[in-house]
Amino acid sequence: MSLGPYAPEFLPHQRHSATSAHARFGDRLRHWRRLRGLSQAELGRRLGYHDSHISRVETTRRWPPVGMAERTDRLLDTGGELSFLWPAVDRERRALRRRRSTDRVAPEALQQLLGAARLAGWSPLGTNEAAYDQVISTVMELLNDGGRPGSPA
Repeated sequence: MSLGPYAPEFLPHQRHSATSAHARFGDRLRHWRRLRGLSQAELGRRLGYHDSHISRVETTRRWPPVGMAERTDRLLDTGGELSFLWPAVDRERRALRRRRSTDRVAPEALQQLLGAARLAGWSPLGTNEAAYDQVISTVMELLNDGGRPGSPA
């Protein structure tokens, strides 16, 4: 299947081969928006997004939502370029999400480790059981709430 002008070697804003699909999508969205003479606010209004959302997608601070590529292709008459890029963007987003979820320590594993240390007679605070219990409680809260003390459950 020939990709024609949407093959990677024809994408003028591609910075280098290591550029992420996410960055390529944002670059091409900006290219087509500017080519059609639209501001971020106007494109956002026409697509149903706030202009800050368009800005964040263009600068890779936000992932493009499902359906944005197709709707933008139709609105800006891109010939399907953004829809062509979308599967790679989605794969990249999913891979990053999986990597982040596996980087996090499971709260249960830490709780077991702390419990085993306690059974072995080790305490980071000596013999102060109340302080030790508070440390465990705080650590578990941080892990369960994604690292933000006092986060709503």
